[in-house]
Amino acid sequence: MRWTATALLASLLVTGAHGQGPSSPDGVHSDAVAAARAGRFDEALPALGDLVEAHPHSDRYRHDYAVVLGWAGRDAEALTQAERIDRERAPAYVLEGLGRSARNLGQATLALELLETAVRRFPERIESRVGLALALAESGQPNAADRALDALPPALRDELEVLAARAYVAESRRDDFAALAIYERMLAREPANRSALRGRIFATARVGAASLAEELAARNPDLVRPGELDALRADWTAARIRWGAIAAAQGAGPSRFAEIDAALGDSDALAARWLAQGGKLDGVERQLLFDRLVGLHDRYRMADAITLYERLVADAIAVPAYARVAAAGAYLYVERPEPARHLFVGVLAEAPDHFAANLGLFYALVETEDHDGAARRIEYLVSITPKKINAYSPLTERPNPAYQTAVASRSMAPAYADLLARAEAETAALVAAAPFSMPLRENAAAVASLRGWPRRADEGLRWILAAEPENGIADAERVEPLLAVHEFRAAERAAAHGSAVAAEDRRALIAEDHWKVHNLRELYVDATFGRSTGGAPTGTRDYAIDAWLFSVPLAYDWRAFAHGYFAAARFADGPFDWQRLGAGVEYRVRDLRLTAEVNGGVGDGGSKPGGALGGQWWANDHLSVAVGVQSQSNAIPLQARNAGVSGASAAAGFTYRFDESRSVAAAVDVLDFSDGNFRTVLGATWFERLVTGPVFKLDMTAALYASANTLDNAPYFNPSRDLTPTVAFAGDWLTWRRYARSFRQRLSVTLGAYWQDGFGTGVISGAQYEHVWELDRRLYLRYGIGTLSRPYDGERTRRDYALITLDWKF
Repeated sequence: MRWTATALLASLLVTGAHGQGPSSPDGVHSDAVAAARAGRFDEALPALGDLVEAHPHSDRYRHDYAVVLGWAGRDAEALTQAERIDRERAPAYVLEGLGRSARNLGQATLALELLETAVRRFPERIESRVGLALALAESGQPNAADRALDALPPALRDELEVLAARAYVAESRRDDFAALAIYERMLAREPANRSALRGRIFATARVGAASLAEELAARNPDLVRPGELDALRADWTAARIRWGAIAAAQGAGPSRFAEIDAALGDSDALAARWLAQGGKLDGVERQLLFDRLVGLHDRYRMADAITLYERLVADAIAVPAYARVAAAGAYLYVERPEPARHLFVGVLAEAPDHFAANLGLFYALVETEDHDGAARRIEYLVSITPKKINAYSPLTERPNPAYQTAVASRSMAPAYADLLARAEAETAALVAAAPFSMPLRENAAAVASLRGWPRRADEGLRWILAAEPENGIADAERVEPLLAVHEFRAAERAAAHGSAVAAEDRRALIAEDHWKVHNLRELYVDATFGRSTGGAPTGTRDYAIDAWLFSVPLAYDWRAFAHGYFAAARFADGPFDWQRLGAGVEYRVRDLRLTAEVNGGVGDGGSKPGGALGGQWWANDHLSVAVGVQSQSNAIPLQARNAGVSGASAAAGFTYRFDESRSVAAAVDVLDFSDGNFRTVLGATWFERLVTGPVFKLDMTAALYASANTLDNAPYFNPSRDLTPTVAFAGDWLTWRRYARSFRQRLSVTLGAYWQDGFGTGVISGAQYEHVWELDRRLYLRYGIGTLSRPYDGERTRRDYALITLDWKF
């Protein structure tokens, strides 16, 4: 920078003024400094080098030798001298000159060390702070660079060299409008300032006024070197891509990409030729391809962006940070978080304060299940992001959107780690502080949905749509809660709105997928297979398979279904099976589900026709009530069926679900046996999540069941009264997760007691181990093995069993 060189020369001249004659060491030094000032480095450097060699302990000669080496462009030799210089004793101009040499060589760490030392020792010196700000900007820390300049006394902040540094920092963060405004301020004070005139030309091009930039360059031809007009046009392409990204974010439908598509057209031919044939690229061509990578990302052409990036890497072309961030975003979009994380880490190694890289790394860490690392990353990003921008005066100061984005993302970090109570508290506090922030309200709605409160989630999203009716993404995010409450027509409209506004947005894609899955056929199977000892009423071997096949939705609210129930057991007098097939319809509307079925027996058991009715009603996000009746009940024990006894059943119950971590339920079931027996069963359960987290959860379920029968001496297990208190603890380990796909292992142990009238009390104990797979929202598979030991009529029995549950949408 011109002002730095001038200051260094002035300092050297002061030093040289102490000479004692042309032949003395100080005289030689003074002449060498004068030669350096005149640009005669081939004359100055040998003289200064001889002085250093002859007087190795003279700091003054070594200081000036190192600085003049930097002036001559011999930065590596200058830094070699720096190894012999005491930074705590060196003058400011020496630290500044060495810092500049380190910057020229890309040695960011050394440059920052030197210039931070200068600022600490000479806090009022403009040159030191300007040098530090430039080094910080070049290392990808523009916010820190601004803070370094802000620390200058107010009277110095409008100096031309400080303003020029401000412009440089603004350019480093690609804020060309801010840079242009600063150049205009500089020219208002010094109209012939060449640095400002040149900066204005290029900033004008980057903000999209390419023709005006060319006109300015024509007026000042000595300011623009050959080939730089091509670079200006490439900058114009980059500016159009940035403008296109803004237009795409604010627009709706495919037309919102018109500007990006036009900008990508500037490099279509180059990219096609180079991808097909390879070859060398000049600087402008490289810039076009780097900016093309960004444009492909912003256009949601993620596969093309990845192809271009990987080809650049394969050809050993160094890709700048901003383009690597775009490539990393493309990898994240296509659900490849590992290479995205690698790229973000690489960018941050060069520029620790890079906002987009920090934010992207946060999401990459979330998707690779490193939630502790993600939490640390987002906390760091919040800590380094200023709350205000343009804080030059009260008139220009405004809230920093980047800070709001960082805080909103931080509030969701607990949700991604399944710490939903904390996430709810944090999002609610942010909404209370900024009630008109739509992203914060979207986050609060997302947390409500995760906690199992679809009505609250939908209410929050409808609030957003009342303020922003065209917000298709908010509408898309309504799809899942709308499906949960059976608002199918509204869910279809919401999914369509999201796709119409931003079909490429992942939230719209997820909403569309939810709607597609809802419209598929569904097969649900629940089966158990057991082997018992000790005269258990279930027989020595048994199985039960309950299978439902649902049609696609009919007229939105209806589904037809086929129902099969197949059970068998081996008793002392031989095997017995009970098989029934049924058909029915399901009707679902807001907060209500009703089913009706007719069925009949097949094979040896249950030939009589029967029917079943069921219903469930949700009063709100917490309370639901269920009822059901069966004229030929599958709840009648096979032991009774084997003795020729049939029966009907009726049930009613409620569940109060506080959230995902706590619920209580109670139910009453009555069975009317054909032999005159009437059984009443009362049950209550309390579920509590004791430990929660992204990997391990520990649940407790306490249950109490009691039954009473009216018939004595029945040919099946039929206690007059009994009572069963149990408590079960279940540990759930998330073994693997990839977006919507996951694999969990679950181990539970059960302890309890069984009291039977006339037989006293015995211990109940059991254990169960399961695998749970969730695949692509279309397949849920759970299978496991278990064992249960308990008394019947005072005799201890044990049942070993296997279980399987399948929910397949196809």
